[in-house]
Amino acid sequence: QLAKQNQKVVLTEPYLNNSTGEINVSIGSPVQSNGHFIGSMFFDVSLTNLSDAVNQFNSFESGYIFVVTRSGGTIAHPKNDYNGKKMEEFLPGVAIREGVQHIELGGDELQITFRKIPELDWYVGAVVDEELAYSAIDDLRNSSIIYSIIALVLSILALTYLIRRF
Repeated sequence: QLAKQNQKVVLTEPYLNNSTGEINVSIGSPVQSNGHFIGSMFFDVSLTNLSDAVNQFNSFESGYIFVVTRSGGTIAHPKNDYNGKKMEEFLPGVAIREGVQHIELGGDELQITFRKIPELDWYVGAVVDEELAYSAIDDLRNSSIIYSIIALVLSILALTYLIRRF
């Protein structure tokens, strides 16, 4: 029906294929003869490769990425148990919209960012534990301060030595 109504190739919402346990989408195309609609042709496509790619993302243990539909259906998540389920199950109260959101979940401060995938009603979400992500920046800042102080002290000592010597 969807292919007939739109008169173009359509992509269904992702769904859990009960026989394979995989997340699939159906791609449909209207079939026409002499300009008249005579039927639709649909085929199912597994999103396993997409899920595998999401699982390979390395965020240095400070977060993860996932893919959801506009309506909140999870297409790909590092924890396969969430695939095919609503995002509400692992990120309660988070709105699917482009931009950055900050929430507290399980005592952790999280930053969640969504980006829309062009041509689809899907979003890539990134979850980052702010404490873990920013701890590296704090370490870098602290090291920079220490090295700057050491360089300043050494410069003063060298200048003092040079002034007294000449």
